[in-house]
Amino acid sequence: MLPHEAALLLQAELQQALADLSESAGEAHIRDVRPPPDLGPGTAFRVSAASGSCRVELELPSGLAVAYLADEEAAVDEWKHWVAALVERLGMT
Repeated sequence: MLPHEAALLLQAELQQALADLSESAGEAHIRDVRPPPDLGPGTAFRVSAASGSCRVELELPSGLAVAYLADEEAAVDEWKHWVAALVERLGMT
């Protein structure tokens, strides 16, 4: 999978995760997921999200993102923690 392909899939997955976690997700949205040049160790996707007037930008480690997209069971809990941190930063809790 190429980085830009992963970024498109991640944007859809993150938007769905926001909708699943919050009743106010109609306001919350993933504005952009920018891929790293490659998916090697130490790289990260840049995720921009917004909810109302709150805008945040976070790094999503490539290893976690790729493992989640590959449906690796071990990545699911870490993914949930990462999404929960995003929701908290957006003030949706």
